[in-house]
Amino acid sequence: MHEQPQEPDILNLLLVEDDEIDRMALKRAFKRKALPVNIVEATDGQEALNILHGQSNHAAPPKPFIILLDINMPQMNGIEMLRRLRSETNDPKLRNTIVFMLTTSQAEKDLENAYAHNVAGYLVKSADKGGLDAIVELLWDYGQVVEFP
Repeated sequence: MHEQPQEPDILNLLLVEDDEIDRMALKRAFKRKALPVNIVEATDGQEALNILHGQSNHAAPPKPFIILLDINMPQMNGIEMLRRLRSETNDPKLRNTIVFMLTTSQAEKDLENAYAHNVAGYLVKSADKGGLDAIVELLWDYGQVVEFP
């Protein structure tokens, strides 16, 4: 008796990135790799927190999800959003959300701040190490093997 192949899981992401070109490039990388992904977009940390708290016209991504967070954004930058997210007292699941920094910043202080707030990884957007294709493969593999909070 043959088992029917299972539908591939969908990776749910909240992409917090102010640069439209970077958002489009990430979506194209998922498409190139033919990886099923559901991406909810926010252009700064405050908009992302509003989405997560249900205070936006955009619905939060279905759980489980990963947040991809840029550091340098207007309104509320990525480190400030991370601080607020990690201090959530009303929703431990939200406080424990898996976050990857996805940034162009290679500044040591940004790296240290990100890991001080328990990010899962600090991913630098560059052509080195395979660029966005390598990042989307990493995120996909991560989502397939890790148990989410």
